[in-house]
Amino acid sequence: MAEWKIRVNDVYPAYISWQTYERNQAQLMDNYAEYDRNKTRGIPRPGAALLHGIVYCGECGHKMVVQYKGATRYICNSLRQQYRVPVCQYIPADAIDEYVVNAFLEALSVVELDAYHKAVKTQQQSQETVERAHSPTNTTFTVSSSTSRKTV
Repeated sequence: MAEWKIRVNDVYPAYISWQTYERNQAQLMDNYAEYDRNKTRGIPRPGAALLHGIVYCGECGHKMVVQYKGATRYICNSLRQQYRVPVCQYIPADAIDEYVVNAFLEALSVVELDAYHKAVKTQQQSQETVERAHSPTNTTFTVSSSTSRKTV
């Protein structure tokens, strides 16, 4: 936001409130900082995996990491590093990421449809207001002539 020259709030319908956006940005910054401090959460490095830094193993509960050798996959190697036991699990990242993206877009579609319906309703109300203003039943005017005044 610091690099933005101008910001105009509430020009277009928002998916989230401005306060939610600011909280999300603060959480992202905190995630980076927290990972740098003690490697517990956040996004530890750039890469293609969508859920890097926020996936936990369903077997042992430890945080999973992303492996980019060959195919991208989420792996749980916490116990292997601590106790020299085999890796809990390898999960292909592409299938998981695709599922998450589709779920997100499906949820977003509902929001977009709601925003669209609200915009259409607002436009219809505006159009009705304009039509009422131009309606002959609403128009009162005075016709002057040299002999009489008539209200139509």
